[in-house]
Amino acid sequence: MLFIFNKIIDNPILLECIQQDDAIILIEDGVYNLAKPGFIEQINSEQCYGLSADIIARQINITDKITLANYHDFVELCAQHEKICQL
Repeated sequence: MLFIFNKIIDNPILLECIQQDDAIILIEDGVYNLAKPGFIEQINSEQCYGLSADIIARQINITDKITLANYHDFVELCAQHEKICQL
């Protein structure tokens, strides 16, 4: 499953739904989650992406656990996953 976060996640229980083989992409205001202490550590997935245009526009610092993705990569992620959940 692909999880798309376009907002700040205030409820950490939502992150518990993410399985190790799921993918996550942070877009729009969802990239602000990267600035929250411990956010990345709460995510169980090994496939974490951030939309580079949104990260740059909001001047968010990222860790090596986040893979930068462009719009083409975002479309590819959507096409690769049968199920998509936008939060």
